[in-house]
This record gives sequence, C-alpha cells and structure tokens, in this order.
Amino acid sequence: MSKTAGALLLVLGLAVGLWLGFNPKAHQETVRDWDWASAAVAHARVTSAGGPLVPQPPLVGTRPGSLPRVSTSAAWKEIAAVSETLWHSVQGLWVRVTASIANTR
Repeated sequence: MSKTAGALLLVLGLAVGLWLGFNPKAHQETVRDWDWASAAVAHARVTSAGGPLVPQPPLVGTRPGSLPRVSTSAAWKEIAAVSETLWHSVQGLWVRVTASIANTR
C-alpha cells in the first residue's frame, strides 16, 4: 500500500469516526446496531452449542420502533459534507504551512 493510500484511509477513518462521535442520531443507531449484532452472535453461539436455552430478560430502554430512522441519503450527505470540510481544512493548513516556509527563507 502506498503512503498516499494509507494517508487517505487515515483521513477517511478520522472523518467517519468524528461524524459518528459528534452526530447523536448516528451514534445512537451505531450503538443499537452493535448491541443487536452482539446479541445475535451470542444467540448463535448458544444455539450452535446445543445447550439449554436460558430465558433472556427483556431489554431495558427504548424500543427499536420508537427511535427515529436515519435515511441513508441524509447520512451520506452528512459524510460528504464532513469530508469536504475536512479536505478544505487540510488544504488551508497546507497553504498556511507552505506560505510560512516560504516566508522564513
């Protein structure tokens, strides 16, 4: 993998992480999906082991139907806006750094 591809993946990962961290709806959806996936894996392990099924207590919290749904197009627009803002910020930083290097010579 080239250095450019590594840097691009790092910037993309940072943008997605910041978007998930600072967007409450996306964070809530991610946590809910992660909890659902963890429960599905645990259920698959119990059923594949052939052991007795232990009754699960009801989940405390909000029901999935009561949470607002986030459309993929809206989420994609937010990701695109965040990545565009990040790109412009990196470009502005690069211009300021190169200008300060040119001024010191």
